Amino acid sequence: MDKSCFHNYFRKNRIKCLMEVTAMRIIRDLELEESRSCSYFPERVSRYRCFLACGLSPSELDGYLLSGWRKFGIYFFRPECSNCRECQPLRVKTNEFRPSKSQRRVLAKNSDVELKLQRLNFREDVYQLYLKHSTRFKKTEITSREQFMSAFTSESVPGFQSLYYLGDELIAAGFLDVSELGLSTVYFVFDPEHAKRSLGTYSILKEIQISDAMKKKYYFLGYWIKNHPSMNYKNRFSPFEIYEWEQLKWIESSGGE
Repeated sequence: MDKSCFHNYFRKNRIKCLMEVTAMRIIRDLELEESRSCSYFPERVSRYRCFLACGLSPSELDGYLLSGWRKFGIYFFRPECSNCRECQPLRVKTNEFRPSKSQRRVLAKNSDVELKLQRLNFREDVYQLYLKHSTRFKKTEITSREQFMSAFTSESVPGFQSLYYLGDELIAAGFLDVSELGLSTVYFVFDPEHAKRSLGTYSILKEIQISDAMKKKYYFLGYWIKNHPSMNYKNRFSPFEIYEWEQLKWIESSGGE
């Protein structure tokens, strides 16, 4: 997901944002952001509707997740692009999920990895891991500790972070929000030196397990674009549902593995 919308707003309104969130929970709706080049289809433009919020309860978070909103820190957004509804929210039906044969191999491959969960807080080792992970991409919007903390460790809703260790080495980390109905993944990073472990797939499998253990009905996996190569992995976790923007409801869909 392109995070430039978040960072442009935060840089322009940093002091105001920090003052408002100490006094209010849901601050206000924002005007539509300016159109910008789409991260997924360069020939198209993208546009987001955004607002600021903090202190949401799990049930309040559900209200936004169920209608297609996503978030980074106090910044909530959803796409409102002209003539395009390709970005569709996707959620896995937790208690019905069964890993495929290849997914079971990923779990076995990482049987030596230890997963630790902890409260959201800034960790220098996670930030350094993020920077290392970002070398996989031509461009990244988060380039400072302040931006990193604003996007991932500022608590606007209940949440936690997941830490993946190989012995004493931190090899991956994730950030998750907690609603009444489910867990919502915010972002995940891993050490590119361990790419052969398929840690992205592994983290999703573990987070689905955590969601099921917490008796959550859904695992929200962010936006999915059908047939886009960078999104192909998301429809391999069945059964899942996608949110249809025109119908304003969730529709069950078939897997892609």
